[in-house]
Amino acid sequence: KIALADLTPPDPSLQSRIDEISKRITALVTRKSELDNAIAAIRGNVRRYQQRLEVLARDLQKNKEELKIRRLFNRDEWAITSACPVCEQSIDGTLLSQMRSFPTMSIDENVEYITDQRNLLQDIISVEIARRERHQVESEQLGNEISIALTQQSEIQKSLAGAIPSELMARARDIARIESAIGSYRDLLDQTSSELAALLNIWNEYLDVAGKLSKLRSDLSADDQSLLRQFQRTFRDYLGRLGFNSFEIGSMVIDEGSFMPRVIVNDRDRRVRADFGTSASDWIRIITAFVLALHASRDNSQKSNHPNLTVFDEPAQQNIDRQDYLKFFDIVADVCRKGGQVIVAATDKDHAVRARAQGLHMHVIDFGSEYILR
Repeated sequence: KIALADLTPPDPSLQSRIDEISKRITALVTRKSELDNAIAAIRGNVRRYQQRLEVLARDLQKNKEELKIRRLFNRDEWAITSACPVCEQSIDGTLLSQMRSFPTMSIDENVEYITDQRNLLQDIISVEIARRERHQVESEQLGNEISIALTQQSEIQKSLAGAIPSELMARARDIARIESAIGSYRDLLDQTSSELAALLNIWNEYLDVAGKLSKLRSDLSADDQSLLRQFQRTFRDYLGRLGFNSFEIGSMVIDEGSFMPRVIVNDRDRRVRADFGTSASDWIRIITAFVLALHASRDNSQKSNHPNLTVFDEPAQQNIDRQDYLKFFDIVADVCRKGGQVIVAATDKDHAVRARAQGLHMHVIDFGSEYILR
């Protein structure tokens, strides 16, 4: 620096000009990097939205087809809509009718729900694409400005090269790089000190809460807690095998207080009802996995009052994917190998259910083509 200070450049304004251009180049590059990162993030979001849109389109098509079939049958006088024709009692569409906290959606409500989701996603995709295009235009403009500024900087440096020896110019560039690195490290050190202080506060709060919780005793015995963990593992396993995809399987838990399915929605372990943001077909998967896990878990408890019998009436309701629906019978076979009985009433128009059941050595009772009774 001292050696450079003794040299007088031919034009006093050159140094201020090159400093100004260097600052401008730094600002332009920083802004362009921010835009490029934003463009990459938007591309990822759009790709995920489009994948979700394809899933919704398939679900919507299936439910619309189901709705057409049901409306066709509802024109006949023997159609049963909401009550039993013999006892005139209302018919509850859920597999867990005794648990009234579980809401269910009709086919019409499901079509409306999926349509709203599709329209919302389409609007979001349009907004994101428009934002990406604006960022792309601005990024290209910044790229042109950076090229022009680099050219101007190069011309000024050529003017300085004649007055300053090349070895001093090289050393000056090294000094500038080192000073820039030192500045970055100091910024990082300041940020680290701030984050460490915040982390220490969180740690102290955690120790305080952990100390209070350690003094509390659960109402459940060690055996009950072990059974609950086994039940949760079985529930998650069956969800995965049935093709559940509304949330990560690991975020689905069995609540210790209510023994009902819950969803962990953030890193604070906030738990909400299992129907939160769940599609209608995945809601049926939750019910099915829950009921079968209850049956399977009875074998692990000496005090279980489970009747060792489970009945399913048309488990393919809400148009679960065909392959996932057939995997349901594999789970049923696994449950029955441990004991007990599972009875399934199912429509089998293409004989796929019959073939799967026979392959699993299930007892099949076929009512033939006259399976709709007045």
